[in-house]
Amino acid sequence: MLQCFRRIWTLIVKEILEVLRDRSGRQMLIGPPLIQLILFSSAATLEVKNVDLMLLNLDSGRHGQELALRIGASKRFDSIYVVDRSAVMAEALERREILLAVTIPSDFSKK
Repeated sequence: MLQCFRRIWTLIVKEILEVLRDRSGRQMLIGPPLIQLILFSSAATLEVKNVDLMLLNLDSGRHGQELALRIGASKRFDSIYVVDRSAVMAEALERREILLAVTIPSDFSKK
């Protein structure tokens, strides 16, 4: 088994050295990843913007209300729909009317 991995590793090293010897091979090996890095680094982010949100606040305490107000004041969401039943939220998610749903549990202020 170890000898098989050694042979594969030797082939990998041989192929890498062969590609690096050739000028066009180096360009093909280095060029496209650099271009992709430059293009995609600015295009792809994990930032949440312009999303419809549905909020279910089951907590009547101060901290739950404050969290709901802070979410409502955020400029990250296009529309924020406040509902009083989880069934409505599940149905909207299922129909893809919203992309994000937040439930504040009833013991949020206690914890």
